[in-house]
Order: sequence, then C-alpha cells, then structure tokens
Amino acid sequence: MIFIDGDFLVYRIGFAIEKDPMGMVAGKYNLNKAITSILNVMGPQFGFKYKIYIGGENNFRKKRAKLLPYKGNRAITGRPKHYDAMRDVLIQNWGA
Repeated sequence: MIFIDGDFLVYRIGFAIEKDPMGMVAGKYNLNKAITSILNVMGPQFGFKYKIYIGGENNFRKKRAKLLPYKGNRAITGRPKHYDAMRDVLIQNWGA
C-alpha cells in the first residue's frame, strides 16, 4: 500500500504554478501527472494499492502542537492560489 501526502503535492505544485504560470500550460506542473508518476514508480512494488490523504479541520496534530501552531509558517506564506481547486481534484479524481 502506498500512502501519498496530498497536501504536499497541493502546496508544491500550487506554488510552482504561481511562480511559473506557463509551466502549467505546458503540462510541467500537473497534479494528475504527478500522482500517476508516483504510482508508476512505486505501484508495481505494492500491487498498485494506494491512498491519498489531505488535511482537514479535525487534524489531530493541531491539538498536539503545544509550543507553536502546527505548520505555523504557513500563516506567513499563505495557501497557493488554486488550493481549493487542487484539493477538489484529489477528492473527486483520486478518492483523497
């Protein structure tokens, strides 16, 4: 079984698109392509079984963070412009 961190992909690809919008047009930054690539490399070893996880409001880590807010640095950088749309792709197309 392959476990994929969907939040990592959303932030990494989302910010890359903002810095290089033409990269999205050229297919350089593509969420579906990134997941397919991961599965093509890792899938045969694990029988192509996978699960993609994304964070939500009831993330247990937020409750466990006592000294600093969990991923508090994201308050500075914010979310990528297409954050919600990319999460929707993960949910609708990939069962995140």
